[in-house]
Amino acid sequence: MKYFLQNLNAGYLGNSPFWWAEGGNGYTVNIDEAKLFTKEEADLTIKSTKGTHRWKIWPEKRVQSAIYRTVDMQKLK
Repeated sequence: MKYFLQNLNAGYLGNSPFWWAEGGNGYTVNIDEAKLFTKEEADLTIKSTKGTHRWKIWPEKRVQSAIYRTVDMQKLK
């Protein structure tokens, strides 16, 4: 099973949570750019950032069930 890590400290952009980004490049609300972790990788990241970050670990299947497509108006201009 794979997991996404939500950064609880970062809050939301609209209703979209911030996820740890692929490549360790900060955070993203775009689920396609979010890193998928094994349980061991997620636990290690959570442990290594204890005291500076608050995380929620989400099973990939649960997150996938909440995804919906939308259009970013800024990209149409």
